[in-house]
Amino acid sequence: MFKRVFGLDLALRYRGAIDQKEENDMKYEAMFIVQPNCEEETRKSLIAELTGTFETVNEVEEMGMRKLAYEILKHTSGYYVLAKVEANGDQIEEFERLCRIKEDVIRFMIVKDAEQ
Repeated sequence: MFKRVFGLDLALRYRGAIDQKEENDMKYEAMFIVQPNCEEETRKSLIAELTGTFETVNEVEEMGMRKLAYEILKHTSGYYVLAKVEANGDQIEEFERLCRIKEDVIRFMIVKDAEQ
Protein backbone atom coordinates (compact mmCIF):
# COMPACT_ATOMS: atom_id res chain seq x y z
CA MET A 1 0.00 0.00 0.00
CA PHE A 2 2.85 2.38 0.82
CA LYS A 3 4.20 1.98 -2.71
CA ARG A 4 0.84 2.69 -4.33
CA VAL A 5 0.11 5.78 -2.21
CA PHE A 6 3.37 7.47 -3.08
CA GLY A 7 3.47 6.38 -6.72
CA LEU A 8 6.50 4.12 -6.27
CA ASP A 9 4.65 1.26 -7.91
CA LEU A 10 4.34 3.18 -11.17
CA ALA A 11 7.95 4.30 -11.04
CA LEU A 12 9.19 0.76 -10.48
CA ARG A 13 7.04 -0.54 -13.33
CA TYR A 14 8.35 2.16 -15.62
CA ARG A 15 11.90 1.10 -14.83
CA GLY A 16 11.03 -2.56 -15.34
CA ALA A 17 11.55 -3.61 -11.73
CA ILE A 18 8.03 -5.00 -11.45
CA ASP A 19 6.75 -7.19 -14.29
CA GLN A 20 3.44 -6.03 -15.63
CA LYS A 21 0.80 -8.70 -15.70
CA GLU A 22 -0.24 -9.39 -19.27
CA GLU A 23 -3.78 -10.46 -19.93
CA ASN A 24 -3.38 -13.75 -21.79
CA ASP A 25 -6.16 -15.55 -23.58
CA MET A 26 -7.37 -18.62 -21.75
CA LYS A 27 -9.18 -21.64 -23.14
CA TYR A 28 -12.93 -21.83 -22.49
CA GLU A 29 -15.92 -23.88 -23.48
CA ALA A 30 -18.98 -21.80 -24.30
CA MET A 31 -22.30 -23.61 -24.53
CA PHE A 32 -25.62 -22.08 -25.38
CA ILE A 33 -29.11 -23.36 -26.15
CA VAL A 34 -31.18 -21.86 -28.96
CA GLN A 35 -34.99 -21.97 -29.00
CA PRO A 36 -36.35 -25.03 -30.84
CA ASN A 37 -38.69 -23.00 -33.06
CA CYS A 38 -35.84 -20.87 -34.47
CA GLU A 39 -35.41 -21.22 -38.25
CA GLU A 40 -32.19 -22.73 -39.60
CA GLU A 41 -30.96 -19.53 -41.30
CA THR A 42 -31.59 -17.48 -38.18
CA ARG A 43 -29.88 -20.11 -36.03
CA LYS A 44 -26.80 -20.20 -38.29
CA SER A 45 -26.46 -16.41 -38.23
CA LEU A 46 -26.93 -16.38 -34.45
CA ILE A 47 -24.20 -18.99 -33.99
CA ALA A 48 -21.87 -17.01 -36.27
CA GLU A 49 -22.58 -13.79 -34.39
CA LEU A 50 -22.05 -15.26 -30.93
CA THR A 51 -18.88 -17.16 -31.82
CA GLY A 52 -17.64 -14.08 -33.68
CA THR A 53 -17.18 -12.27 -30.37
CA PHE A 54 -14.14 -14.47 -29.66
CA GLU A 55 -10.81 -13.81 -31.32
CA THR A 56 -9.88 -17.50 -31.61
CA VAL A 57 -12.53 -20.20 -32.14
CA ASN A 58 -10.96 -23.67 -32.11
CA GLU A 59 -14.11 -25.71 -32.69
CA VAL A 60 -17.87 -25.23 -32.96
CA GLU A 61 -19.91 -28.36 -32.35
CA GLU A 62 -23.61 -28.17 -33.11
CA MET A 63 -25.03 -30.90 -30.92
CA GLY A 64 -28.50 -30.57 -32.39
CA MET A 65 -31.97 -30.70 -30.91
CA ARG A 66 -32.14 -32.27 -27.47
CA LYS A 67 -34.71 -32.63 -24.75
CA LEU A 68 -34.19 -30.30 -21.78
CA ALA A 69 -33.97 -31.69 -18.27
CA TYR A 70 -36.62 -29.21 -17.18
CA GLU A 71 -38.83 -26.65 -18.87
CA ILE A 72 -37.16 -23.31 -19.69
CA LEU A 73 -39.36 -20.42 -20.85
CA LYS A 74 -42.09 -22.94 -21.75
CA HIS A 75 -39.70 -24.94 -23.97
CA THR A 76 -39.07 -28.65 -23.41
CA SER A 77 -36.33 -28.99 -26.04
CA GLY A 78 -33.56 -26.82 -27.48
CA TYR A 79 -30.76 -26.71 -30.04
CA TYR A 80 -27.41 -27.14 -28.25
CA VAL A 81 -24.18 -25.50 -29.47
CA LEU A 82 -20.73 -26.00 -27.91
CA ALA A 83 -17.80 -23.76 -28.89
CA LYS A 84 -14.20 -24.27 -27.75
CA VAL A 85 -12.54 -20.86 -27.76
CA GLU A 86 -9.58 -18.85 -26.53
CA ALA A 87 -10.68 -15.54 -25.04
CA ASN A 88 -9.90 -12.78 -22.58
CA GLY A 89 -12.24 -11.19 -20.06
CA ASP A 90 -13.58 -8.51 -22.40
CA GLN A 91 -14.60 -11.09 -25.01
CA ILE A 92 -16.33 -13.20 -22.34
CA GLU A 93 -18.30 -10.17 -21.13
CA GLU A 94 -19.35 -9.30 -24.69
CA PHE A 95 -20.50 -12.91 -25.32
CA GLU A 96 -22.56 -12.88 -22.11
CA ARG A 97 -24.06 -9.48 -22.99
CA LEU A 98 -25.12 -10.70 -26.44
CA CYS A 99 -26.60 -13.92 -25.02
CA ARG A 100 -28.72 -11.90 -22.59
CA ILE A 101 -29.97 -9.61 -25.37
CA LYS A 102 -30.80 -12.28 -27.97
CA GLU A 103 -34.29 -13.68 -27.49
CA ASP A 104 -33.46 -16.90 -29.33
CA VAL A 105 -30.87 -17.91 -26.69
CA ILE A 106 -32.65 -19.54 -23.76
CA ARG A 107 -29.55 -20.59 -21.73
CA PHE A 108 -25.78 -20.12 -21.90
CA MET A 109 -22.73 -21.07 -19.88
CA ILE A 110 -18.98 -20.47 -20.10
CA VAL A 111 -16.44 -22.61 -18.22
CA LYS A 112 -12.68 -22.87 -18.31
CA ASP A 113 -11.48 -25.77 -20.42
CA ALA A 114 -10.26 -28.65 -18.27
CA GLU A 115 -7.51 -29.54 -20.79
CA GLN A 116 -5.33 -26.50 -19.99
